[in-house]
Amino acid sequence: MEYTDPVLRRLRDRLIRYRSEARTNGRKRPWHRVAMDILDAESVSPAYYEKEVSSEILGEALRRFAAGLQTPTVERLDAITAFLTEQHYLSGSDLGEAQAPLEAARQLAAFFGEATPRHLPARDALCGQFLALRADGGRKKYVLLDVSPVGDSGLQVEETEHSTSAVTQSRSPAELRRFLKVASTAVEKRDGWMVEAPRGQVIIFIRDRLNEEANVYTVVADDREAGVANAARNIHLLRPVPITGGARIVPLASDDSAPAESSVPGFLSQMIWHFSRQEEA
Repeated sequence: MEYTDPVLRRLRDRLIRYRSEARTNGRKRPWHRVAMDILDAESVSPAYYEKEVSSEILGEALRRFAAGLQTPTVERLDAITAFLTEQHYLSGSDLGEAQAPLEAARQLAAFFGEATPRHLPARDALCGQFLALRADGGRKKYVLLDVSPVGDSGLQVEETEHSTSAVTQSRSPAELRRFLKVASTAVEKRDGWMVEAPRGQVIIFIRDRLNEEANVYTVVADDREAGVANAARNIHLLRPVPITGGARIVPLASDDSAPAESSVPGFLSQMIWHFSRQEEA
């Protein structure tokens, strides 16, 4: 298969997750142990096993890949892919390109023009992992937003929405992933691109992986400080997901008995989601 930038990013992300969750004595698994896991996997061909000199050398290659310092050979990438698929950290859909083309995002960025340098650019300030949590009746929704750079100017977005009736107080990314892997009863995944417009406006164009339904999000607030090179810790996202009846716009009353604006604030409050930055332990 072709290991494009988005595919490599997903491989790197899933490899890091495996290492974090497959702990040894309560600590992250050493890279040479991860290498041994790969070499011992049933899905990895014996021919590849014979070619690797040692788990220490492969482990160092994995560490450099996870740190974004070096891309492994195609043979090693094939072995990593086979292993992570066997361990259910990857699926066929994860290996495909994101639905929204990068070129379209670049054209939109060109249409909006250069962003005014009042804040740290979104490429630096909004990259990372963010979490939003909301109660929906007797259920909880955990929405994980992962923003990462692609190429020279692109910003790719991956969103995973979990629905569960279980509750956890943990906000540790690794612990949350372990919890959601067991507790989630429904998972929705979306891919897209982030574009920064003048005056700090940030727009996300995103599409559902399964049904290909597209949507547009807008960052309505974040805590970047003007003139200060700090990354955003919190963002408020206008995220028009369907609510009761499947509506995405304000359902105004059909009569003139009440002002049209009366239903707007409550509707919008349901659409604005607070995301906080997540840090790996």
